[in-house]
Amino acid sequence: MLRVSLRDLIRNEEIRRRTRVTDIAERFAKLKWQWAGHIAQRTDGRWRLKVLKWRPRTETSFRMSNDNEAPLPEGWEMRTSRSTGMTYFLNMYTKKSQWERPEAPADPGEIRCSHILVKHAESRRPTSWREENVTRTKEEAMDLLKSYRKQIVSTDAAFPDIALKYSDCSSAKRGGDLGMFGRGQMQQAFEEEAFKLKVGQLSKPIETNSGFHIILRTV
Repeated sequence: MLRVSLRDLIRNEEIRRRTRVTDIAERFAKLKWQWAGHIAQRTDGRWRLKVLKWRPRTETSFRMSNDNEAPLPEGWEMRTSRSTGMTYFLNMYTKKSQWERPEAPADPGEIRCSHILVKHAESRRPTSWREENVTRTKEEAMDLLKSYRKQIVSTDAAFPDIALKYSDCSSAKRGGDLGMFGRGQMQQAFEEEAFKLKVGQLSKPIETNSGFHIILRTV
């Protein structure tokens, strides 16, 4: 009968002891990892698919992962680089990308709007293609613009039709269309309101040196 030496018995018992499930669980518990996984990081601090250094997932990396799962501000899309495997963020309007996660809605760069302008006697240039000398007061101009807006909202009249008939801007012949424009090309109050609008949204009445406007963003 084959006999097993005392030394072999001790060695076998040690092997069994070291591979017990409870022992393995204790070892993992002592590591205190916050996630049963790792993050691949190059020794120069940049991230990539090829593993050059391993480290347990930290609180910072856990927070970064949660950030990536949160909804992005409007106009941004999260993508993955084919060459590096890194996550980047694409401005859907300008098609420009950046590595940093955006915190504000994407700047569209250029937008397209139509508007209806009603001038008054205190306008910067109180004249238009409709009237050689605009004499109405500010209050009268605002009342007119509100009535035009009400017709558009209630669908009693279309925006281009109202602009064509009543707008004091030369864009009236194009149904109020101003074409594409970017920041710094319009008066500040007009620009701020226009860039706040979503496509298809109609603004509230706003005032500039030219008079009172309502703006419809089209692109």
